[in-house]
Amino acid sequence: MKSVKVLPATILALVMLVSAAACGKTGEPQKTSEPQSTPQASEGKKLEKPADDTIETFTVPEGVTEIPGYTFYDFRNLKEVIIPESVTEIGEQAFYQCRALEKITLPSGLKKIGEFAFDCCVSLKEIVFPEGLEEIGHFAFDDCESITEVIIPSSVKTVGRSAFSRCYSLTKAVVPSSIGTVPESTFEYCKKLTDVTIEEGITAVEGNAFFGCTALKTVKIPASVSAIGELAFASCDLLESITFPAGLTSVPKGCFQYSGISEVILPDGIVEIGDQAFLRCKNLKSIDLGDKLQKLGKQSFMSSGLEEITLPKTLESVDSQVLYCENLKKVTVTRNTLEKNSVSEDQASFKDFFGFPYGVTPEIVITD
Repeated sequence: MKSVKVLPATILALVMLVSAAACGKTGEPQKTSEPQSTPQASEGKKLEKPADDTIETFTVPEGVTEIPGYTFYDFRNLKEVIIPESVTEIGEQAFYQCRALEKITLPSGLKKIGEFAFDCCVSLKEIVFPEGLEEIGHFAFDDCESITEVIIPSSVKTVGRSAFSRCYSLTKAVVPSSIGTVPESTFEYCKKLTDVTIEEGITAVEGNAFFGCTALKTVKIPASVSAIGELAFASCDLLESITFPAGLTSVPKGCFQYSGISEVILPDGIVEIGDQAFLRCKNLKSIDLGDKLQKLGKQSFMSSGLEEITLPKTLESVDSQVLYCENLKKVTVTRNTLEKNSVSEDQASFKDFFGFPYGVTPEIVITD
């Protein structure tokens, strides 16, 4: 599973600005990757690029099996395309930045949608994937900000990263078990997404998969999931609760940072909570850490709303500023954990070890 580094806010903002510019939202886009030559017919099966890039409608001829990459690249007036049942493949960037495109019907025989195929089709409101589709490429529907629903059919075996990122109007998504994992950044910044179904059989939710889904309130992760990536649910402002699968062994770096999560019951198999996993989760008042936790990463609960916490006897390693929590009132810890980390039983040592904020002196309950 891929790991994703935590990016400073300024860098994230720059990335978003670059993406916006690429969609023509700030100035004219740069066509850096468009081929200089016009796609030609191959045995009558590949569609030739139309000579007029100002057309509003286009009907793909019967018998065409492939719409090659860049065919309608930056056709900004194109509103409707009629595709015959003979088409099995739509190439990379085939409809890139067709900003006026409102309607397209995918044929039942379609097998592959290439990378960036419909990227920046900001007027496209509906996309119905045919049963039989096998592949959706990287960024295929990135910045399709008017699409409201994504139901991936069970025939799909591969979905690329960021396939539906920045679909700002998306409210519903269904992820089938056939794709194996929820890929990196799949629904990143889908700000209206509220209804997510992750089918049993999915084994991992990769990094940034739901980053910035600010309307998402609850997520049920199926029991088949054994790994969650960094920042997977970060900046989900309204996220209240999440159902963790029993097979999960760690909560990765930044997984829920800046989210609205208020209820966390970790499965007993959790042995590690990563750096900044619950950073600035202001609604989080308490947490059940299970009975096998061994490590708390740096700033794992920093500036969260925690009021009390019980650290299990299995805990061996506590990194810096773990409990820098302004509202913290009570910490229960075993003598064994203190001894393993060479912590004396006095307030100054507790402050250094747990990283309490200035002026915060919670009650420390030491158990055997």
